[in-house]
Amino acid sequence: MGYTDDLEPSPPDYEPHAHDLARCKAKKGTQWTRYISKPLQDGAVIVQSRGKEIILAAGYHAIRCHLGLEGIITHVRRTDYERIIAQDTPGSSANKGKAEKMLSFIIPPDLTIPEARHKWEGQHVEIFAAIVGQRDVFFLTDFSRMVRIDIMSLDRHWRQEDLEPGSLLWRHIWDSARGPDWTYEQASAEQVLDAFVDE
Repeated sequence: MGYTDDLEPSPPDYEPHAHDLARCKAKKGTQWTRYISKPLQDGAVIVQSRGKEIILAAGYHAIRCHLGLEGIITHVRRTDYERIIAQDTPGSSANKGKAEKMLSFIIPPDLTIPEARHKWEGQHVEIFAAIVGQRDVFFLTDFSRMVRIDIMSLDRHWRQEDLEPGSLLWRHIWDSARGPDWTYEQASAEQVLDAFVDE
């Protein structure tokens, strides 16, 4: 959608997280390099949901997330978020190489619920994406790791009207493979249902 890397040049002294760099070197990870190899510009946070999906945009970039079965977006204070991501740990796979790719973060004990199950094992959280503000952070997590994420970037900052039903970008954000939504596109949804019943 027109985004080029020179819109957000990387400072020469910027150092991405070592685990992020390692993931980007993997065959399936190269597509993420442009997003983790530099700091991304700040911008107003804009949100729109559609069925089991949600899009969050800030600055030049937006993430469209399919929440799968268990995906949720969690709100924490920035100070707590920094404490959580300061302690990473390999995932639960018995395969050491796979476990390294399934990185989790250890939740500090004072942020856990005393009655939570398996507390003696140490509680952890998987973070797939985060919107980091000055005081607050919203992050996408899913213990079953079934969330799906697409990143969409514009050659300008995203605006609220971009995410409104019927906008010029609406059909690009929610492509035809997703089908019409009962809330925002009821007439189209009814047509698809009628066609299905008639088959």
